[in-house]
Amino acid sequence: MVRFTAAAFVITAAASSASAVSMTGTHLLATRAVSQDYLTAHNNERAKHGASALVWDSGLASTAQTWANKCNFSARTFGAWNAESKDYSPSNPQPSHWTQVVWKSTTKVGCALATCAPGTIFPANYNANYYVCNYSPYGNVLGQFPQNVQK
Repeated sequence: MVRFTAAAFVITAAASSASAVSMTGTHLLATRAVSQDYLTAHNNERAKHGASALVWDSGLASTAQTWANKCNFSARTFGAWNAESKDYSPSNPQPSHWTQVVWKSTTKVGCALATCAPGTIFPANYNANYYVCNYSPYGNVLGQFPQNVQK
């Protein structure tokens, strides 16, 4: 599984755990409409690059919720993930958020959202929405880019 995170639609790869911090609420993206929006956004980008559609996985979403609840942020937006496609070079493939989104052997995704208290994500006096998506099987495996990422 690989995890990508976002605050106020700001997203990045997260690799380590951290202690929990104060938050104002959690939202498992349990409504079918919201989950479908996330799934549709992923599948629209995947379709452009020859990857089959992902299915929603509630277990991955639950794990994403646990991570999101920590309000431990680093990142960029989903739109920025897809913008990384312009930097992808088949002759010198590098792991990125975008390559995970379009990774052909990934079949499942689960996302979650937490609303984090002021100062926990940004040094500001407002709440921040923190989005996390988990993928399985994970992508961005060195040596497997040619068969998994099509520009």
